[in-house]
Amino acid sequence: KFLRHITRTPILLHCISSESEDTIRDYHIVRNELKEYNAELTKKREIILLTKADLRGESEMKKMINVFKRRKKEVFAVSLIDDDKIKKLRTFLSSLS
Repeated sequence: KFLRHITRTPILLHCISSESEDTIRDYHIVRNELKEYNAELTKKREIILLTKADLRGESEMKKMINVFKRRKKEVFAVSLIDDDKIKKLRTFLSSLS
């Protein structure tokens, strides 16, 4: 039901925990699931949200972000306890509408 619902959305937000040992692998797992359901989903605009950014050091987060940016992905590191990062994400998302 969930995958059927997202076929109607213009943008996909991928929430990937920064606690993961391999965020790129996690991203590809989700992408493969989407492709298996409906290959058209892989053509949608994507934004990567690296969650729990407060649990990693700043240099580690920069490395994770750069891995996605090298793949031409829009990426944000967010943490529920960091209002500035949440506001930055909210401002970006608001600019899309």
